[in-house]
Amino acid sequence: MNFDWKAIKGRDQIKDVKVLGPDHGSYSDPGFAGECIKVTFKREDTAIKGKVTAFDKFVEFVNGERKLITAEKWFKKNGYGDIKSRDSLKFPLYIAGCDPEFVCARSPGYWQTPVGTKEDKPQLFEKRKAKWANEAGVDIETKELCDGELWDDILRVTPKDAYHRLAFQYIAARLNEGMGATLFGDIELSLDVAEALLTSDDICDVKSRITDSDYVMEALEAEGLTDFFTTLEQLKDDIESFNTFCSPDRENKELE
Repeated sequence: MNFDWKAIKGRDQIKDVKVLGPDHGSYSDPGFAGECIKVTFKREDTAIKGKVTAFDKFVEFVNGERKLITAEKWFKKNGYGDIKSRDSLKFPLYIAGCDPEFVCARSPGYWQTPVGTKEDKPQLFEKRKAKWANEAGVDIETKELCDGELWDDILRVTPKDAYHRLAFQYIAARLNEGMGATLFGDIELSLDVAEALLTSDDICDVKSRITDSDYVMEALEAEGLTDFFTTLEQLKDDIESFNTFCSPDRENKELE
C-alpha cells in the first residue's frame, strides 16, 4: 500500500512534514500496513484537519524488474477502466502546548437532559438546571435560538437535519466556553460564524428543510441554498472536534 497525507484545513500552520517510514513489522503482518509521519508546526497552539488516503498496490514485472504500481493504475493500464482501490480517513489534530491550566471541554452528553426528565423526574431536571447555571452561567429554561427553540430542547433530541446537528454541537460548545474550557485553534471563529448562521432569518426560515436527503437537496439547490448546507456541516465537524477533544473517560455518565 501507499499512503497520501494532506492537510485539508490549516495547511498554512504546518512548517514541515516528513515520512519516517512504516511502523516496525507492519508490512510483515498479513492484512496490516502502516506509516509514520512527523509534522512540525509553526506555533505551539494550532489546529488542523488532516486526511490520509491509502492506495492498494500491485507488483508487476517490467523488463524482469519487480516494480510496485497502484491497483488503480494497473486496472486502467490493463483495460479494466477506472476502478477505485483506496480508502480515506479524515482526522482533526490539535496541539495545545503544555499549558497546565488547560481545561477540557465536555461532550454534549454532559449537558444533555434526558427526555421526559422535566415532567417525569423534576428533581433530576433541577440538578441539570443547577449544573447549567453553576458551571456555565446559563439559564436552562430561557436560553434559546431562533423561533423560540430552547437550548435544552435541542439537546434532548438526536438531531436529524443539518441545522440541528450544528446547533447540538454549538450549544454544547457555548456551555463548555461558559464552564471555562480552553478555546484553541479556530474554535472561537467557528463559534461566532455558527451563531450568526443559526440565528439568521434566512436560515431560520428553512432550518427544518436543511437535511441531507436527495429530495431536499434538490429542492435546496433549486432555491440556491446548498451553500448553507455545506457550511453548516463543515462548522458542525469543527465544533464537534472541540467538544470531543478530551479522552472518552471524561464523558458524562447519566445523572443518578
